[in-house]
Amino acid sequence: MTLFRKLSRSPAVWVAPLFWFFVWDLASSEKRFADPYYGVSTTGAALYPIFAIVSVSAACGAWEGGRLRRGQVWQSSPVRQRIIVAVDALGPVFLVGFLSLAVSCLATTGNLANIFDTGSLVMLLFAAVLISLYALIGFAIGCLIPSFIAVPVSLIGSYLWMGIPGSLEIMWLRHLTGQLTDIPGIGQRISYEALLAPVLLTASLALSILVLIALRTRMHFRVTISILIAFSGIGGSYSIVSDWGPQTPLEKEKLTGVCIKDNGILSCLPREYSSHLPIFEETAHQVVEDLQVFGIARPDKVEYEILSSESDGVTWKVFSYPGQPTEEMISEISRGAFSLDGNCEIDRAGDGARKSAIYAWLALTAGADSQYIGYLYEPEAVSIAQNIRSLSTPEQTEWYTAQISHYAHCSAS
Repeated sequence: MTLFRKLSRSPAVWVAPLFWFFVWDLASSEKRFADPYYGVSTTGAALYPIFAIVSVSAACGAWEGGRLRRGQVWQSSPVRQRIIVAVDALGPVFLVGFLSLAVSCLATTGNLANIFDTGSLVMLLFAAVLISLYALIGFAIGCLIPSFIAVPVSLIGSYLWMGIPGSLEIMWLRHLTGQLTDIPGIGQRISYEALLAPVLLTASLALSILVLIALRTRMHFRVTISILIAFSGIGGSYSIVSDWGPQTPLEKEKLTGVCIKDNGILSCLPREYSSHLPIFEETAHQVVEDLQVFGIARPDKVEYEILSSESDGVTWKVFSYPGQPTEEMISEISRGAFSLDGNCEIDRAGDGARKSAIYAWLALTAGADSQYIGYLYEPEAVSIAQNIRSLSTPEQTEWYTAQISHYAHCSAS
């Protein structure tokens, strides 16, 4: 049968255009939670519609299996190997499933070139394997029972399995479905174990069903092997996720920094944010100049907070991103002048208010708008900072020195 004939006879192709609109809408709704400059993040958002893609793939696979069942192909004298027949029948289903994944990626990235990094490709491979396994399970069900039962069972069963565990209190169960519950931010990736667990479970179930219907041996032997495979997969996948919480585990991904050096200050951002570097460098230089008047040490480097580059001099760790409003950028860069490590005590009386006042004063001194700062910090902290700003430069410097002396045990700049 020619490829055109196969495609024209497959229900997967019939439903594809309408289904792709649905996938596009789902992925687009998730796009706002992803970092548009980080491929792993946009790919994570693109995997959100996986519950719909695998459900439709399973239903279409069941239809193809039912078609072969009605034609009594498995009872006929074999001309080709059974696996060849199955793959040939499932070809259009695989094609539509993979194209649905591509549509989802286009909806979140706008450019498929953005997904060709290691983290993204691993996630896409995971999704492609999951789509194939669900199509195979649906196909096996279609070979066992009539299509009018197999198709809705495969569609609804897959949909419920992907959706219901996420609403249950059994935390580990949701991690076996393949429906990820978190989107990586910049400098993060989905844990490879989180991708392995659902694939291991689904593959074991698919293989157990295939053993049950395809092996030409005694029924009790087939049932025994099938049960062993299924329970091995269930046990193995459970051992991976048994102690996990509600969120998909994320791991750190090393970022490559790009830098500009001007007037002795090195300004660095992740490579993904390189388009933002010129305005970031210009703003950082201005903030440093404004704060230096009040005796705040000039840094050797101002860099994005999770970059792990080494420096012998003073480094300000800051948060910035492309499209960041100027007032926010000024505020975030100024915070870098007073950075504390994770061992700093923050539960003493008045400690939180003191830090807020310091941060508000730094931002106002660096040129941030007072109205914007009022949105960031408590009114009392902003009022203190504004009152201090009305003092002379030596008095402000004395106040700042006195305030940061309370954090001498911390790594304050």
